[in-house]
Amino acid sequence: MTDLRDQLPAFEAAARRLLGHRPKPTRTRASRPATCHPSSAHYARGLCRRCYDHHHDHGTLTSHATTRWRLRTAEFAAEYALLRSDGHTRTAIAARLGVTRNAVDQAYRRAVRAGLLTPDRRAA
Repeated sequence: MTDLRDQLPAFEAAARRLLGHRPKPTRTRASRPATCHPSSAHYARGLCRRCYDHHHDHGTLTSHATTRWRLRTAEFAAEYALLRSDGHTRTAIAARLGVTRNAVDQAYRRAVRAGLLTPDRRAA
């Protein structure tokens, strides 16, 4: 009489064949097309990886602006104070400025540290 534990690898292999063992799906991030080559994926500064490396190596990368949103702290503080006085929430302010809520929160903290804004009262 044979022990069933000896047959376990054979059973596993047969089960994998019958069930069509598939590896776990990997999460992929949808990327936007590059401005230089629309058929290639965006890497940085609107460029594909190959063009980014080329411009980096030749020192011409500064001619391609970053797409990061950055409002000067003083300008942000003035805009934020105006919108808050109208009763807008931070989420509404973010939508108005076309940025994420996180970007507004970070800019707000910079303005408070710089003394341009007073901290908001927390809702109880």
